[in-house]
Amino acid sequence: MKASDSALFSQLTLRALEYAGRGEVPPPEEAAVFLMELPGLPTHCPEHHFIVPAALLISFCLSRGDSRDRLAEKLEMARGRAAAVPGGFCGNCGCCGAAVGAGIAASLLLDTAPKQERNWDFVNHVTAACLTKIAGIGGPRCCKRVTFLALAAARPLLEQKLGLQLPAGTKPLCRYFPVNPECKHGLCPFYPR
Repeated sequence: MKASDSALFSQLTLRALEYAGRGEVPPPEEAAVFLMELPGLPTHCPEHHFIVPAALLISFCLSRGDSRDRLAEKLEMARGRAAAVPGGFCGNCGCCGAAVGAGIAASLLLDTAPKQERNWDFVNHVTAACLTKIAGIGGPRCCKRVTFLALAAARPLLEQKLGLQLPAGTKPLCRYFPVNPECKHGLCPFYPR
């Protein structure tokens, strides 16, 4: 396992700012799909550890009226933190990078730090809720599935904590199963039936 900070992380950051530049508050799932459509992004890769916090940051920062510069700053911080989470973290360490990504977003949205009592428990609770939701479906890995599950678990917790209501989105339907040999097909909640 090694951490990553590929060119894809840079491209995803620019793509996130491009998406946020539209001005409308998107559901995080829609922002994630836009990011996943980055040309050249593999089906499974550690960049998904950044897609989760990026999607959450886009939605929540726009919802609370943060400036573009503030969003860009938070995206850069999320990128640095997510790049430190190696690929295969889910099976090798028992903590899915998508769940870690949700915790990264919660930490940045609430300005939480390691030596701070305020919100330390909450950001860990967000990660734990994501892990519980992800574990409920089981393996093997699927970066698309765990991204959507982490967003579904983190969103209501963050909405309540931040006192914000994001626009309703539609349940994502996976378009990636044809290129995923580990796909769970009908056992995945995002598999098109």
